Amino acid sequence: MKIIVVDPRRTDTAADADLHLAIAPGTDIALFNAMLHVMLAENLVDDDYIRRHTEGFWLLSWVVREYSPEHAASQCG
Repeated sequence: MKIIVVDPRRTDTAADADLHLAIAPGTDIALFNAMLHVMLAENLVDDDYIRRHTEGFWLLSWVVREYSPEHAASQCG
């Protein structure tokens, strides 16, 4: 198992992590959008679960189309 910490600060937890993503403060939504962008592009979402347990998800999928990993990286630093 790998431990990934997303935090702009170098905390004790970040120091112990396998990967520390020190993104710019306030850019976590850009990172999450890029992660969902990849999950949708690579068909890594459970469509049945989403249909049963969410509302408006497919509207969100239109928003995250703009959040490629490269786009998010430029925002997150």
